[in-house]
Amino acid sequence: MTASQPTWAEALAAHGIAARTVEPLYSGVNSERFRVETADARYFVKRYRGAPEERQTRLQHEVEGLRFLHAGGVRAIVAPCAVLPEAAVVCFPFHDFAPIAAAEVRPEDCTALAACYGELPRATAAHRARIALIARDAAFTCAAHVAIVAERLQRLEAVACDPLQALLAGVLRPRLQRIGEDLSHGSAAAAWGASGELPWEQRIFSPSDAGLHNVAWDTARTELRCFDFEYCGWDDPAKLLCDCLLQPAVPLPPALAPGFVAAFAAYFSDDGQLLDRARWLYPLLAVKWAAIVLNPLLPSWATHHPPLPASDRTSRLQRARAMLQRSAMPEPEPPTA
Repeated sequence: MTASQPTWAEALAAHGIAARTVEPLYSGVNSERFRVETADARYFVKRYRGAPEERQTRLQHEVEGLRFLHAGGVRAIVAPCAVLPEAAVVCFPFHDFAPIAAAEVRPEDCTALAACYGELPRATAAHRARIALIARDAAFTCAAHVAIVAERLQRLEAVACDPLQALLAGVLRPRLQRIGEDLSHGSAAAAWGASGELPWEQRIFSPSDAGLHNVAWDTARTELRCFDFEYCGWDDPAKLLCDCLLQPAVPLPPALAPGFVAAFAAYFSDDGQLLDRARWLYPLLAVKWAAIVLNPLLPSWATHHPPLPASDRTSRLQRARAMLQRSAMPEPEPPTA
């Protein structure tokens, strides 16, 4: 290790990874990422950011989830080769993968994304015995979904920002109340099964933070891999579908959304209520995503992240309002004759 390398690089040597060079690749909200080169190999290192307890939870979820998927033969992931919990670092074999640019999303990207998530394990008794993780914001009843979004809106009440408080009072809370009333009807609950709670056999092991922003192609564009399993666990595939459609980092183009919905649903043909649940959840999760966009305005954010410029506050309010325009899930493309 050289004097310019981070302290965790020395700890990697105990795992047989003697770093010659460490190159920063990316510095984001939740993690920093590096390329490490040794005498004969390259590695990808992820260092988790955030409050100590919270970042350890994310690290443990990702490592446990990826090891479970790797042991089960899931091809669309990269398993860790070294874990340094004390440094909040996980090391992976390095691959020359190319992320999908927001302006260059193609139909084959959407088809491959559906295939990646269609490969995820179902919640059989054998799988549940091996891993018990529940995904971040997972919910298996209508009421639980509404409660999760309500809690996110409640946290925003602490933000000293008049435009945000006006958005909360005038749009977000009334929208949530109306959606909650819609979901309280028996016709909505029926999409979750006879008991109103999604049966285990219809749940999947999900990355939770899903979408085109967290996948990448190999250089030959023959394999798409999924990344970022920090919030992974058992979840409802209908929520996964909605998150893929709503996440704003690399938006799924509206013209390609019907084809993606159809391709995704085809992998879950044994779940006759999947699309019904997704239709009910979509407007609710749009409210949740509006709240997620506003997360950096929270007072707690500044404790572990750089301060947010005033211009970014305005931009995030605009993005939250735009998210609220998405009130109906795109319908699946009809099958071709």
